[in-house]
Amino acid sequence: FLPLLLVGVVLGVRNDDVVLHCPHCGTRTTPLARTCTACSRPLRP
Repeated sequence: FLPLLLVGVVLGVRNDDVVLHCPHCGTRTTPLARTCTACSRPLRP
């Protein structure tokens, strides 16, 4: 069950509904991330 859940999360990241855009540079990232992978700035204030 857990592996299936993880696969669902990985596949879900590609869905635009769960993709968060960095407010600083606009790079697409996952909502689970706290900092942007492109500019390394915090995604949330």
